[in-house]
Amino acid sequence: MFEGAVPAELGNLVNLHYFRLSSNSFTGKLPSFQSWEQLQILELEASGFEGPIPHNISLLRNLTEL
Repeated sequence: MFEGAVPAELGNLVNLHYFRLSSNSFTGKLPSFQSWEQLQILELEASGFEGPIPHNISLLRNLTEL
């Protein structure tokens, strides 16, 4: 299990296809998604994040599962 904030540097992973953040104890807001253009699957359930999902998630044209 991971705790704390997600490092902003994860936003630099431009070839990311699958990202599972679920079932952890993260704090704060979700990182920006804008550079994850290849992302297809993003799992967030029971992750502990606060606030809304960033609006730029709509820019992820390859996202098929949230």
